[in-house]
Amino acid sequence: MRLPASIFLVALGFFFEAAVAGFLNLRGLEPDLLLAIVCSLAILQGAGHGALYGLLSGLALDALFGHMGFYSASYFFAAFLCGYFARTMRFDQWVLPGLAFLLAALLKEFYALAYLFFMDVAFAWGAALLKALIHCLFSACAFLGLHFLLSKLYGGDLFARGRRGRL
Repeated sequence: MRLPASIFLVALGFFFEAAVAGFLNLRGLEPDLLLAIVCSLAILQGAGHGALYGLLSGLALDALFGHMGFYSASYFFAAFLCGYFARTMRFDQWVLPGLAFLLAALLKEFYALAYLFFMDVAFAWGAALLKALIHCLFSACAFLGLHFLLSKLYGGDLFARGRRGRL
């Protein structure tokens, strides 16, 4: 039951990114719910599953927005990083998953800024770094709520293995 539920959650996050997130932006900032879903699944299911979900959702975003390879690489590495830290540090509290997601979101944002740097795009770097940090903090707030919900769902009651026929 975990795989269909995970695929449904990633598809729901992709729909949110593609159709709804533009309406919720606050001065150019909207929560990256797809990254939050992928990183939460990576923490709960492991680095391999999270990296796969990150790669597939990134490829879907690349196909939608026309940046082949950009989103897939950033979502892949962000999810793998969260899953790897969750396995090596044995996350139990709220602080460590939040910090791992914040680090992964910063990696994703700095990947975009590095791309702009190497393409010689002229813009205010201080404002861009501040906006990237605020965007990551905004997404981390959404991640903590979503991770709490998913950890309760995946933690034992609804999506646990071996409990057929009961909710």
